[in-house]
Amino acid sequence: MMWLLIAPCVLHAAADQAFEVRLMHGDDPRWADPAFDDRDWPVIALDQHPARSGPYWVRIRFTLDGSSVPAVDFRGRYPQMTSGGPVDSIFISTVYSWELYWDGHPLARSGRVGDSQETEMPGPLDHLIRLSPEHLQPGEHVVAVRMSSHHYNFAADRFFTAMRFVNYASRAKTEARAVLFPVAGAAGAALMGIISAVLYAALERRRALLLCAGLCATLTVFYLLIALRWLTDHPYHWHAPRLATIALLTGVIAVLLPWLLLEWFGLRRKWAWFMVLLPLLIAGWYSDVFFENRALWMTRATLGVSLVIALTAAVRRQAGAWAAVAGMAAGLVVMRSSGRVFLDPTYFLVLGGLVLLVFATLGWQIQAERRRVQQMRLTAARLEIEILRKHLQPHFLMNTLTTLMEVIEQDPKTAVTLIEALAGECRILARVSGETLIPLAEELELCRAHLRIMSLRKGVTADFDVIAVDETVRVPPALFHTLVENGLTHLRPRDGRLRFTLQQERDGAWVRFTLRAEGERQRQPRNGTEPREGTGLRYVKARLEESFPGRWQFDSGPMDAGWQTVIAWRETEGRTA
Repeated sequence: MMWLLIAPCVLHAAADQAFEVRLMHGDDPRWADPAFDDRDWPVIALDQHPARSGPYWVRIRFTLDGSSVPAVDFRGRYPQMTSGGPVDSIFISTVYSWELYWDGHPLARSGRVGDSQETEMPGPLDHLIRLSPEHLQPGEHVVAVRMSSHHYNFAADRFFTAMRFVNYASRAKTEARAVLFPVAGAAGAALMGIISAVLYAALERRRALLLCAGLCATLTVFYLLIALRWLTDHPYHWHAPRLATIALLTGVIAVLLPWLLLEWFGLRRKWAWFMVLLPLLIAGWYSDVFFENRALWMTRATLGVSLVIALTAAVRRQAGAWAAVAGMAAGLVVMRSSGRVFLDPTYFLVLGGLVLLVFATLGWQIQAERRRVQQMRLTAARLEIEILRKHLQPHFLMNTLTTLMEVIEQDPKTAVTLIEALAGECRILARVSGETLIPLAEELELCRAHLRIMSLRKGVTADFDVIAVDETVRVPPALFHTLVENGLTHLRPRDGRLRFTLQQERDGAWVRFTLRAEGERQRQPRNGTEPREGTGLRYVKARLEESFPGRWQFDSGPMDAGWQTVIAWRETEGRTA
């Protein structure tokens, strides 16, 4: 929880000799004197410093022999040999206020030691203090630290202390390297987030892009909070809220990453995946009092669930799924051995690499789909011209005009109705032919105008009924008009009547239309399909792909009384499963 670090110094003691730390509550200036007899002080372990207490003193007695040997790291009760350069400094990182005395002389301080929160002033978290050659003379030395921890705000009632003597240049390089990864991660995440947001706003209203932007924004704040320790001299009582916020952001990332994969691969029943993930994240949060370990377990949980999601997508042969499988598996291997998730550079590399992989694949996917949509638009435009040419060809006009001449002689009022219907259909076709999507109300008006013309021409009654439709829903132009025209071509009236019925249903983000054409089929199915896919059906599918790329369904087949066509599309971004 709390670190007091000091490093490469030479101890005369052997590597397996116990390293004693003695602590006494109270406050007496004589306790800084190296000659003071502290043998009756209790010996404590390095994780037994009291929290929310003080003033109290800690004394450490050691011997330097003056030789240039590797440094000794005091992380536990027993010193361990580590490599290092010549000792010329002390590095101290603490979550308490302190005054340090070297052989009875004041060396440095952090904040102001006090007997309450009001009198104590929290100091900066990190300190690098140079030592003079006189401090490192061979012989016995005593480090005495007067301290208080009234602003300590971690959950545990005790905190861990470690001490390290260091080489100044080596420690400075360590500090520079420590800030390098989070700053680079913040810059990269911010750039990817901005690009994702711009793509979402300007080009592709796809939920996966919005989630990618949110994930990158969270990562940016996450990395900046990591870097905050080395970029600012913030007081020690900021440390716990900062770590707690970082751990919470890790939880947010642990939710956004699999959610992004679910959207990316278009998997349904997302709630089922989250019912598996959320208990694992809750268990990870309560697995340890240390925020670093909480974040580590939550990251392992989300990588495990994300790996299963990627494997599911790979089984379904989704594009980019195997790359995601490799990335998640590699991340799990690295996170299995990582212990200090906030400080380990592998964490930044794994998480940043995974987000970059998803972002790059999404970009490639969008580019491929935009090329496909562009091709579909060209196809739709060509077919639209073909539909208009077919509809306005001389055969259609001549038949209609011939019927009109006959009707004028027999029933002038009906002739006026036919003229109005023909003009109305042409007017609507001219208005909507250049649009990508139009309100369903206009599409229904076009269908009814066409049926009025054909009813008068063929001398039949052609009805068009709707059931539970929302006329504000936007549909591709001439979509149902083309299907109605197919029905008129391939069905004969039954008892002098043709009946078309359009019904709408909703299933979440999916809109489903069922068009039933009731009449006598003119011929038996050919090779199991009727009608054969011609210009009209190709136009319908091209229009659907143009408006709802990769997220539409089309099914058509015979029914007892005629023919039924079912068209569905997903209004929000995603892929069909």
